[in-house]
Amino acid sequence: MRARQIKPGLFENEILANMSPWHRLLFVGLWCYADREGRFEDRPLKVRMALFPLDDVDVPTMLSDLTEAGFLTRYSVDGVNYVQVNNFDRHQAPHKNEQPSRIPPWQCHGTTKAVPRHNHGSAMDALTEDCGLRTDDCGLRTEDTHTAPAFAEAVCAPEPDPAPLIDLPTPEPPGKSDPFGWAEFAAEYPPHRLNRTNRAKTWLRKNCRSQARLDEIMAGLRRWKISDQWSQGIVPNCGNFLQDETWKCPTPPANARPPGRADVHAVNLAAAEAVIENMRATGHRRLI
Repeated sequence: MRARQIKPGLFENEILANMSPWHRLLFVGLWCYADREGRFEDRPLKVRMALFPLDDVDVPTMLSDLTEAGFLTRYSVDGVNYVQVNNFDRHQAPHKNEQPSRIPPWQCHGTTKAVPRHNHGSAMDALTEDCGLRTDDCGLRTEDTHTAPAFAEAVCAPEPDPAPLIDLPTPEPPGKSDPFGWAEFAAEYPPHRLNRTNRAKTWLRKNCRSQARLDEIMAGLRRWKISDQWSQGIVPNCGNFLQDETWKCPTPPANARPPGRADVHAVNLAAAEAVIENMRATGHRRLI
């Protein structure tokens, strides 16, 4: 048994209203009894044991009545009898983890046990989302009847041929394509420092939109590649090289080395001595 939903249109259906309450209760119970496709084996005794174990009801007769009214379709495949709840998939939303149906679907060209002689529509058609719809608005009028051949012809009508497929170019996802000039830049930048490419690509995408700007960047890159500092392996990563605009800076002189801790300490010491000398010159007696 499965959990299903009941819509207000069930209580407004004129065809079901002309049947007994047991018919209506059986019809609702079949939704829970059927699989996710609205199918179950046509075994009335088993249905009665599942839905009415303690009630004395005539399930075989009620199944026939619901079939005659167009709510069910009884058929057989390879000698096994089944029942299909009409329009089940239109009004029920089975749980995603519910097991798929193992019962073969009804085919109009197969051997069927019974086909509804009156297509009044299913009570499921009346179970609309709009609770204010009346039965007549749902097209469930008792005078709208059709014969079984017409019903089978409508169900088994061939689908129209689909429109021919047109091969369209697949657009690249936004932000995934390389920016202008990246291929040329990456081809010349030292491979061992070609990291933080996302930062470099973002900078190029925002700041390099013309060939003239790219030529300026590439000229600075080629100038730094032959510098003494880069020849010693002191190369920044490509993201910092672009963001800090190192390509605009002049290259250091030959045999120059990058400032180390000793150089920074010397600069700080010289600045401190200059401050002290200035304080003495201005007459400060206390030096801190």
